[in-house]
Amino acid sequence: TRNFPNRLGQGADVYLASAELAAIAAIMGKLPTPEEYFSMSFALSSKKESTYKYLNFDQVESFVTSAKKVDIEPETLAEAKKSYSAFIGSDSPPKRADPSPPPRPAEPTKVGFGSR
Repeated sequence: TRNFPNRLGQGADVYLASAELAAIAAIMGKLPTPEEYFSMSFALSSKKESTYKYLNFDQVESFVTSAKKVDIEPETLAEAKKSYSAFIGSDSPPKRADPSPPPRPAEPTKVGFGSR
């Protein structure tokens, strides 16, 4: 995916952005300048523990409870297991050695902003 004019038709501009940039743009109602971006992203980093949360759905009780209530037809489940086995080479998912998320940088990393 690339950012360039008219990628999706005449007059359409498409921008590839991180979730953080998209959130800042939504708050501001426009794409931020580099200065605005770094100012807001630095402010967000003070709340990083509550903002950036790696979701281990198997450890979120409400998700596990809801998931247990889902009925999957036996034929569908058997086909899914067959496909999974063919793709992975095993009937069960691998266990993660360390379920914690990778560490995030303490401060935002500066990146280059190109012009169109």
